[in-house]
Amino acid sequence: MAVLVANGESTLLRHRVYIEAAACREVGIDLVVVAADESLKNSVELKSIVSRPKDRNYFTTTALSVLPNITQTVIPAMLFCPGSEHSLQQYSFIITPNVAS
Repeated sequence: MAVLVANGESTLLRHRVYIEAAACREVGIDLVVVAADESLKNSVELKSIVSRPKDRNYFTTTALSVLPNITQTVIPAMLFCPGSEHSLQQYSFIITPNVAS
């Protein structure tokens, strides 16, 4: 399983995003996306990455600063992925905002 936390869309090699995500899904990697910006709520690019069902594997939040709160919905979604044998103890989130100086 892979969780992508994004605060924007691709700026380099944008044409590869769907191809690489599809390759990951084909080998059995479940993909979850957390869009850390409300403007990404309907991002076609980010939604093309997630595993099915897309509505249960795509999350948005208003900003990076509120990510600790979204883990309450992301972790349960991860536990219910088809074929998942994970337990809550197998996950940890470390959130460190990138602050420009």
